[in-house]
Amino acid sequence: MITYRTALSRDAQALLQTRRQAALCNHSEVYSRAVLEAWAPKVDAKTICTESQALNDPDRITLVAETDGKMVGLCTIGVSESLLKQCYVLPEYRGMGIARELVARIESIAKEKGLSSLTLSSSLIALDFYKKQGYHTLHAYEYPLEQGLFISCVMMEKFF
Repeated sequence: MITYRTALSRDAQALLQTRRQAALCNHSEVYSRAVLEAWAPKVDAKTICTESQALNDPDRITLVAETDGKMVGLCTIGVSESLLKQCYVLPEYRGMGIARELVARIESIAKEKGLSSLTLSSSLIALDFYKKQGYHTLHAYEYPLEQGLFISCVMMEKFF
């Protein structure tokens, strides 16, 4: 059974590991391995500390999906930016409606906070998923990563 809850600062390492594992399994025909590595930060003391601090920021809300105590998905919004910052589900749990449920729950929180819309930066891999959730394309662009690499993304928006 999948359960959903708000992430806490103590979840930082598991959150980063889930994000990295979910990102690295993405289709190599869409993005190169180098781009995937730059996209998914390594899990080390520095990134864990940074993530832990971010999880304490009241402007940032992260929900996690778990089963049997294992984090299998996550979704984050930045309230003041009206921005859906990230949504990841581990590959072996995809197709079970977890991402759809995370997005629906994060949108409910956004509405409770008085937001009338959310924008997001979608990878090319997640583009169809977000379209099915009611997001529409604003524009495509290249997002800069480390080591002079770029990832092709699409800015999207949904009004409630």
